[in-house]
Parts: sequence; structure tokens; C-alpha cells
Amino acid sequence: MNYQEMHIEGTYQKYLAISEYIKKSNKKINTLLDIGCNSGKLLDYFNLDEELNIKTFGIEQNLKYASENIRIIDLNNNNINFIRKHDAVLLLSVFHQFSNDEDQSIKLLKKIRKKAKCIFFFQNPSIIDKFKFKVYFKNNDKKSIINYNMNFLKKVFPEDKINYIGKSELNNKNEKYRYIFAVQREVNEND
Repeated sequence: MNYQEMHIEGTYQKYLAISEYIKKSNKKINTLLDIGCNSGKLLDYFNLDEELNIKTFGIEQNLKYASENIRIIDLNNNNINFIRKHDAVLLLSVFHQFSNDEDQSIKLLKKIRKKAKCIFFFQNPSIIDKFKFKVYFKNNDKKSIINYNMNFLKKVFPEDKINYIGKSELNNKNEKYRYIFAVQREVNEND
């Protein structure tokens, strides 16, 4: 059983929060890329949404989880250059796995953000032990986690509008929820 199957309710909650944000944003989202998509279950929900009518793409670096419709790629600074831009890009529960070096992780995050022409969606874990570098919030404390991520994203993307858009449930004793953020420029970026 893969991560998304173990946390199916949380995966559906991610879909609901992100799809609702897209609908309210009044941005035309034709393509969506999920980086670190696991088996692609989240993409399946978007594929079934006829109102949004989004063409989805997925990238996963773990061969064990990826399905035949998912592109396998090692996420590093060089490989990110070969990914084409999409209207929306998801980076959900992946950032903390990038590197032990926070600066290197932020450089990679900035490169990934540039792949989103309209909206970039971001999610981090809610417990400090998941990170390979120092973070500053209280484990499972909603307010401190949201504040930390909002401030972090504003620091990394000072020209973008940052919104907290919802949470997804994990149903595990150590970590109950993860919080989702939208990073958006007022004007769509050109290809």
C-alpha cells in the first residue's frame, strides 16, 4: 500500500482545497503538474472533475510508487530545468525531503515555483522531525505551523500573494494534519 492509499481521506481533502481555490481564483488552469505525485491518486481526482477540465501530469522519483502514467525523474537542480511550465504546480509534502542544506532546498523550491505560470501549491509536514534542516514551529500546532509556512513562503517569494487554503488529514498518531498554501502572482507568467 502506498502513501496516498494509506491516507486516502487526506488525499481527497487536498483535492477539495486545491480545486476550490482554483475555481475561486478565476484563473484558467488548463494544465496541472504534481511533483512528487506518488501513485497519482490526487491526479485521478482532478481527472474526474469535468468542471475544471484540467490536463494533469505527474512526476515521481520513487519507482516503487509510480504508475505507468507517471514520469520518473530524480528531483535535483539540473533535472528541474527540463520540466516544462504548467498553469498550476503542486509540491505537496515533498520539500522537506530535498536536502539537508536549507539554502539548496530553497534554490530548488524557487526553480520549481517558476514552473507554475499561475498558481503554485505547497504543503509541508507538521512535525519538525520530518525536516532535514532546522524549522521553527511547534509540532502539530496549527497556528505556529501556518505562521511559519506563511512567513517562510513570503520570504522565499516576496512578490507573490500567499494564502493558506486548507488542510489534509493524515490519521497517524504523530501527525494529524498538513496545511496547504497557494502561492500566486497577480499576472500569469508567459511560457
